[in-house]
Amino acid sequence: MGEHRWATAIDHIMKPGQEHVSAGSPRFFERARSGRRVSFVLPAHLWISGRKGRFSERALWLYVLVKTASGWKIAADTWTTTHIAWK
Repeated sequence: MGEHRWATAIDHIMKPGQEHVSAGSPRFFERARSGRRVSFVLPAHLWISGRKGRFSERALWLYVLVKTASGWKIAADTWTTTHIAWK
């Protein structure tokens, strides 16, 4: 339910096509001994243009991938904000 609240809040400040996310090269990469699970952290930047101006958020984006019979699948991801600004 928390994710839906987040999406609703974002919808109040932006319109489709007014957002942009960029991600940099991995800063951290770890592979499980089995080789079937990896995790990595990407530096990320989100911009949203909305009614109140331009919103900018920098974050670290953690991914966990699991190797399955059909290929690598995202098992989990999390976005940790490191800086927020309104312009």
